[in-house]
Amino acid sequence: MAGVVPPGADRAACEAVLIDNLRYAAECFARHDKRILIEALNPQTKPGYLYHSQYQTLAMVKRVDRPNLAVQLDLFHAQKVDGNLSHLITEYAGQYRHISDCLPARPS
Repeated sequence: MAGVVPPGADRAACEAVLIDNLRYAAECFARHDKRILIEALNPQTKPGYLYHSQYQTLAMVKRVDRPNLAVQLDLFHAQKVDGNLSHLITEYAGQYRHISDCLPARPS
């Protein structure tokens, strides 16, 4: 998880640090044939979180450019932020390595 951007912090700087850290982690995990997944969290559930949209996570994976880094699509968070789940699933098929469905115990 990326974490919450501290009040007053530069989001772009936080994202740059995360990109560097993900590259390093992906290289370490690759030596053990392991994959890293990142997941967007909606702002109602996790205010201030570094990335909320599936489109942000997909772009981040491209920027990191490591074969063992991928997106976990959480349908609950994706619907709250991006909507149109059928588009996200079909248009970006193959770019997700795990899909979580909505859990009924989650608050809406």
